[in-house]
Amino acid sequence: MDAIESGITKIPRLPAIDNTGRPDPKYFKLWEHITRDLKAGEKLTGGKPKPEVVYRKAEDALLTLAGEWKERFDQIQGAHPGQDRTPPVMIIVCDTEAWEQSAAFQLEKLAQAGVVYCYARNDRLEFNIPYELYGVPHVYEPDFIVRLTNGVTILLEVKGKSYDNTDVKHQAARRWKDAVNHWGRLGCWDFLPCRDPQKLAEELRKLIAAPEQRLAVGANTLIVNP
Repeated sequence: MDAIESGITKIPRLPAIDNTGRPDPKYFKLWEHITRDLKAGEKLTGGKPKPEVVYRKAEDALLTLAGEWKERFDQIQGAHPGQDRTPPVMIIVCDTEAWEQSAAFQLEKLAQAGVVYCYARNDRLEFNIPYELYGVPHVYEPDFIVRLTNGVTILLEVKGKSYDNTDVKHQAARRWKDAVNHWGRLGCWDFLPCRDPQKLAEELRKLIAAPEQRLAVGANTLIVNP
């Protein structure tokens, strides 16, 4: 609730495909769908749609989400020990309206394609990597944590523009994943900076398609079979 009430941009679970034949699913940009072609009587003072208009135009999307959630809930309730009991993600909190939403859209598609097993927006997870810049301590929080279906966990950073601390943060992330892989008790990790969300699928498919994932750690090489 803190994230919802704080004013941070939020988006519902993203539809990756539909049966309309449109390039983007109808409800991918739900607010644009709601506010498009509003009549005078459907607007509040200031031009925003009235609450009943919002509900009417969003009702199909909400029913779709509710139906998918109920189907998944029934699967979880009927799961046997050892079977997947992962609940669906209904809300993803994003810092930017375009870049991280686009990345989440690609991750949803990759989950349906069998490349991504699960993912989480790294928000309020207390997962951060310490680093120093000009002698001052800081912490770095990658944007997403992504588990591929071959077992590799990716620290995903979505960054369209570089800043003074970008290289230092990325170096810290690489040192962290090298140390964790050398330790060997948390599985296999990698770090992927993404500068174009449209190429994210291509980059992650390269990792999942490789017959074995090699991560060089000093003089050692960790090999993880998918």
